[in-house]
Amino acid sequence: MANKFRSSRFAILIGALLALAIAISSFISIWTAREQSIEEWRKQLSNLSLILAEQTSHELTSAYLVLDSIVENVHVAGVTDANDLRKRMASPQPGGCARSATNARSLH
Repeated sequence: MANKFRSSRFAILIGALLALAIAISSFISIWTAREQSIEEWRKQLSNLSLILAEQTSHELTSAYLVLDSIVENVHVAGVTDANDLRKRMASPQPGGCARSATNARSLH
């Protein structure tokens, strides 16, 4: 009977050790998968940030081109002061210049 008791204790001990080994290996697998997922999301976020910065740069470059075109048209028109600029802005031509510059931007 003592041998039977000892055998069942040994089986319980082996079972507990196996359960502990399974729990530890499960924890390690979950932790590794978590770390890999975090790294993957970091890379994706970095790539998305780079794309967004590039797009913003393109948009700002386009805006500067439009503004430079308007400034050039104002200089060509011979505007001398703020009142002259206001008068010319009230006429349809400067608006047309801005629209043509904007349309030129959309072609790029």
